[in-house]
Amino acid sequence: MYTEIMEFQSMGVLPEIIKSLDEQNITSPTDIQREVIPIALKEGDIVAQAPTGTGKTLAFVLPMLAKIDRDSSCVQALVLCPTRELVIQICEVIQGACKYYERVRVAGLYGGQNIQRQLFCLRKKPQIVVGTPGR
Repeated sequence: MYTEIMEFQSMGVLPEIIKSLDEQNITSPTDIQREVIPIALKEGDIVAQAPTGTGKTLAFVLPMLAKIDRDSSCVQALVLCPTRELVIQICEVIQGACKYYERVRVAGLYGGQNIQRQLFCLRKKPQIVVGTPGR
């Protein structure tokens, strides 16, 4: 295993998720990830700011995935986003991280999409819901 990947492991990121990250050529945590992940795993409150493209989404998603009970059929995490584009992006990041971390269900809820399709996604009992306030 790469030394850089071991840094993710030492922060408490699950091996199945590390494998997915490695396939995406994400082998070393960014500065924001190094700061946020350990605090988030210990249930601390976090307010973080970093430029676009620095890995903020994964900084919050990776600890969230570590805490998800994959056997539960209850919503355990709600991510609110200001735009549907961000909902889609965050859902893709979560799904990409979960390639080998099975049984995590995510529902993206936003306007401009068929409401029946989104209700169908909710009936699948996701553990994570990502949405816009209007939806």
